[in-house]
Amino acid sequence: MKGLAFIVFIKNFQLGRVKTRIAASLGQQKALEIYYTLAKFTVEELKKTGLPVYFYFSEYTDEDFLEGQGIKLDSDLYHAKVQTPDDLGTRMADAFAEVLLQHSGALLLGTDCPYFTASQMIRAMKKLDHPEADIVLGPAKDGGYYGLGMKTSHDVFSEVSWSTEFVFSQTMQKIRNANLRHMLLPMLNDLDHAEDWAEFTMSPMADYFWEVIRSSSSANDSIAGV
Repeated sequence: MKGLAFIVFIKNFQLGRVKTRIAASLGQQKALEIYYTLAKFTVEELKKTGLPVYFYFSEYTDEDFLEGQGIKLDSDLYHAKVQTPDDLGTRMADAFAEVLLQHSGALLLGTDCPYFTASQMIRAMKKLDHPEADIVLGPAKDGGYYGLGMKTSHDVFSEVSWSTEFVFSQTMQKIRNANLRHMLLPMLNDLDHAEDWAEFTMSPMADYFWEVIRSSSSANDSIAGV
C-alpha cells in the first residue's frame, strides 16, 4: 500500500460547459479563461507538494493540458483518468474507491479554490495522516466544501443536495451519523460567481496567484487553443 495521494476533479475546457454562473455575468469565453487559469494554478500548487496526483477529467483525459504544465504521465507520480458518467456524488465515491485500492488515504479537491495553496494542501494531508482522523473536510463559505479526504471509503456522498448551500451541513450530518472522527480545514472561498472572482483579484492572494501563472506559462500556452 502506497502513501497519501491527491484526487483532482477537472472539467474539460469546453466553451459553455465550465463556470456557468460566472459566464452568466461575464460571458462564456471569459468564464472559460478564468477556469483554465484556475486549473493551471491548482496543478502548479499540487506539483509543489511532491505527492502523487490523480487527475480525473469530466469527459476525456486532456494530456496536452497536463504536459503543458510539466506533468509526465509515464511516472508513478501523476495519473490521468476519466470520471464515471454519473452524478457528482457517485463520481467522487468511484474515484475514492479506485485510488484507495493503492493508497493509504486520498484528498479530493476541485480547481476553483485558489486560496488552497500548496502549503495548505500539505497541512491538510498531515491532518488526514493523523491516527485519530477518519475524514478531513474543508468547508467553503458558500456552504459547500473545497476538499475532502478519507483513508477508507465511506458513504458521505449519497443523498447530498449538490450545488446548494446545504452540501457541507448534509455531509457533516452523514459523518456524525456514521460516528466518523473528523478534522476540519480552514474555511475558504471557492470561486463560483463573478463577484467571487472580482473579490479574489483584489485580495492579497492575487499577486502570488499571477506570479505562479506567469512562471508556469509557455509561449504556446493559450486558451485560444482549447
